[in-house]
Amino acid sequence: MGFFQCSLLLAAVAVGSEQKQVREYVRIDLKRPAVIHLEGEYTFSTSTQNLSMGGIQVETPTDLPADLNIDYIEMSFDNRPMLFPVDLIMRDKKYVRLQFRDLDVSQRRAS
Repeated sequence: MGFFQCSLLLAAVAVGSEQKQVREYVRIDLKRPAVIHLEGEYTFSTSTQNLSMGGIQVETPTDLPADLNIDYIEMSFDNRPMLFPVDLIMRDKKYVRLQFRDLDVSQRRAS
């Protein structure tokens, strides 16, 4: 996803937020490859389902340990991997929901 595409993505989030929202952040469907980074440098490939300025939902990898401590979610933009610090909100057999921790300016522009 290039810079222009990221800009369009953020513009879509901004336009969506102009409508009455029950949620704090607008959520958009986004299917892209991602990598879950666990404590201890273990990684699991997954794909995103949706994204907002507040967090992300990804598919639950089949071999993801139950006692997980997820540190980061990784996505690539312009063929550059970017790590986003996250906290686990919820996990079930189908999805993992993660909340972004404090993001710096470059991470906010990419998300």
